[in-house]
Amino acid sequence: MKRILWVVPLILGMFFITSCSAPSPANHQVTVETTVENVSPNAAQTSSPSEPTESAPASAPESARVVLLPNAQNEQKTDVLLRNAQTGAESLFLTLEQVYREHYHAAEFNNQYLFIIKRIGDVNSADGDWTDELWRYDRQGSGEKLFAGKGLDFRAAPDGQMIALQYAAGFDLKMVFLKPPSEVVKEFDLSQLDESGANYPSPETWNAQSGQFWGALRAGPKITAYFRINTDSWEVAKIDVSSLPINTSGECALNSDTGKLAFSDYPAIFDADSHQQFADSQKPVNLFVFDLNGQASQTIATSQAKEFKPAWLDDKTVEFNDPNSSGRTTFILN
Repeated sequence: MKRILWVVPLILGMFFITSCSAPSPANHQVTVETTVENVSPNAAQTSSPSEPTESAPASAPESARVVLLPNAQNEQKTDVLLRNAQTGAESLFLTLEQVYREHYHAAEFNNQYLFIIKRIGDVNSADGDWTDELWRYDRQGSGEKLFAGKGLDFRAAPDGQMIALQYAAGFDLKMVFLKPPSEVVKEFDLSQLDESGANYPSPETWNAQSGQFWGALRAGPKITAYFRINTDSWEVAKIDVSSLPINTSGECALNSDTGKLAFSDYPAIFDADSHQQFADSQKPVNLFVFDLNGQASQTIATSQAKEFKPAWLDDKTVEFNDPNSSGRTTFILN
């Protein structure tokens, strides 16, 4: 029964989940992140024709973040912008229909391809006739559907040669590894990732060499374990972190290359009043770096009731909110 209880929020409320931030070292060619701005609240529930109407693509930068905006002339369409990671400049890449803009990780621009989730049908329909589709578009704007399933989530490897996808199959969760365009090379059931059935998995990130994939096991907002899948042997390594005070995903950042985790003990807070009460309390909040492989931990900063929002700049540098100012600062590991 526990497994069923976790599947429902995953399908219908996936955009409330935020993954731990992935590192962005210099050898990563793209930043796997989606920014969704000015989204119409009803966009994801609107049905559209089955064939998308799209604009001609603009030239794509080598490293870019995806920005999704409602089209000014037709809110049922989505303008897909690419934000240059070096300059911050934005350019329109494509205009598409049926994009699931409210998904917390709706798109990636990776290895010169746009990967994007579309929601087909109405999730509120009585007959349950809806699905999510993962599409891939090249620089010329030519698109192909790669996979379909309810409650779809994905991460594409940096080299673009493999995609980790998670979806709901009835009341069960499955994670598949897809070689584009449509070859399923490996499939995992939830029981293979979490024997207890009390947690639900979530995709996190690939390492820079595209040979290892990281995921997390969650119980509500708390991360209880990480798992690492080697795509050469398909061996799964599970690392228990249930004893660590990881209370909210926005306060952790996993470095997929080194296996180190930056996280704080900031509590899980879900409403503005509680957030203000905690801020007024001036309770100390600690920022840690934990080595998932060596099980060693160190405290690198302390704030007074302030979030850190850590992120990895490279394998040794953690960036986070400065406890003593409104800006950001860094800590370099030895």
